[in-house]
Amino acid sequence: MNSLPTVSMMSKGERTELCAIVRRREKFEKTAAEQRSAELLADFEAQLAAEYEWDNDTTWKAAAERAKAVVQGQRLRLLSAALSSVFRRNAAPVWHLVGTDADRMPSKSGVKN
Repeated sequence: MNSLPTVSMMSKGERTELCAIVRRREKFEKTAAEQRSAELLADFEAQLAAEYEWDNDTTWKAAAERAKAVVQGQRLRLLSAALSSVFRRNAAPVWHLVGTDADRMPSKSGVKN
């Protein structure tokens, strides 16, 4: 009525063989882990060394196009501001000088205004 299996003792040879199998398995796993680590490191270094173009990815392409549009808009804004500044700068002295010169300059008749 005893349903428990009987446990036999392991012999010294079996223990030695099992230890050798475990050591070989450990060595294999360490070697596999080192190899995988080297592969990952090589892949990482390849990615670091790669030269990426701005349009290599659709996200970067969209960002670059948006940046170009913003830069063009700013260039136009600066050009417009520069032109209006030049016109203001050139126009102000002319109007000012016309008014003051008109007061100082003798008229053709020789009578001051």
